[in-house]
Amino acid sequence: MRLVADRLGIELVEPEGFTCCPDPQGIQSYSEELWILTAARNLALAEKANLDILTICNGCYSTFRKVSALLKEDFHLFDKINSELSEFGLQFKGTTKIKHLHEFILQDIGLKKLMNAIERPLAGINVAIHYGCHSTRPTSIVEFNDNRKPETLEEIVTTLGATNIDYEMKDLCCGGSLNLLNEIDSFGIVQKKLMQIQKAGANCIAVICPYCYLQLEMGQIKLAKQNVEIAIPVLHLAELIAIALGIENMDSLLEMHKIKPKFPSQQLKSELMKFVETHLNLDFLKICARCRACSKDCTLVGTLDFDPLRYVDLILESRVLEAIQSEGIWKCLNCYGCYEKCPQRQGLAQFFMKLRNLAIKQGYEPASITAESGKFLQDGIVTGKLIGGRKQLQLPINDAIGIRDLKEVLAKKAKQDVEI
Repeated sequence: MRLVADRLGIELVEPEGFTCCPDPQGIQSYSEELWILTAARNLALAEKANLDILTICNGCYSTFRKVSALLKEDFHLFDKINSELSEFGLQFKGTTKIKHLHEFILQDIGLKKLMNAIERPLAGINVAIHYGCHSTRPTSIVEFNDNRKPETLEEIVTTLGATNIDYEMKDLCCGGSLNLLNEIDSFGIVQKKLMQIQKAGANCIAVICPYCYLQLEMGQIKLAKQNVEIAIPVLHLAELIAIALGIENMDSLLEMHKIKPKFPSQQLKSELMKFVETHLNLDFLKICARCRACSKDCTLVGTLDFDPLRYVDLILESRVLEAIQSEGIWKCLNCYGCYEKCPQRQGLAQFFMKLRNLAIKQGYEPASITAESGKFLQDGIVTGKLIGGRKQLQLPINDAIGIRDLKEVLAKKAKQDVEI
């Protein structure tokens, strides 16, 4: 946040004496009076310094806005709290504005200024947005977002060049506050949300609350110990903005994450496009995108939620990384039904095969392909040796000459690839 503020010309000031906001769950449950007094003291310190409050945390945002509203509505509480604050030489007047980072960007910085500052657009990155409860609810306190369908973060993420992806349970709480009572139940909630995000094909999760960040990242660490493999990097909005602004030391800062974010460099994007231009007929794909006849006869279209032309569109939009990271490119049955329907007699089977080849080169390989190719490279056949079955049927047991020759060819090719 400090790096982003510096790049955008925002001066951040920490008033001397600030404490925790405090936490709207644990501390308010322990003592509502203490919660109100502490928040009022922080607000009074900001007023004394003639400063508004900019926060990057939903909990702080909720506490400050709630307490400010309470004190403005309840004159008896207002007088009581100010009486206690007077012992510290402070007074709450209610003049300080409380804004969350994304609210500040839209209202005070503006998307145009943000866009003009971008040096490294996040093209090809699928972002699953998690607002978190206290940035949208309760609507009587949080007036900035529409609780039914908030769109503020979507606007910012799109400006950064990334793609927002929708997923089920988007408005589901991360379950973080339940950690205070029952960790198992808490991570049970976050597991449901994470599985929906994974299913939607997200490259990362964007949050605007450090507590949501911890819950969504540590939830994945905890789930991995139970053999539930989900590894989606979680980033605060400030981090996403810093990456898009091209701030130099972001790579080292991102190494502090438990689940390391890996965003493609400009060099990788260039290499991907070079592969596409060399191996795919873009002129054909442009005609294909307009025709779309084969998609109506594709077996998968009629049985699964699958649109083969979506991947043609992605390639034509230069969103190559998004295409090869998608599970969809592995769904093509290679049945050549589209070939028979294609007016150009080409179809999409070979198109998907090329995308799969590229996906493998970039390390996006399904476990089933890893297993099959592993058997082939080891034994020369994809089913394994099946020696027992062949002996039982009195069939010859092939020697290893073929596989030795194959490995020699592959070794030579690998050496050539390295030399190139």
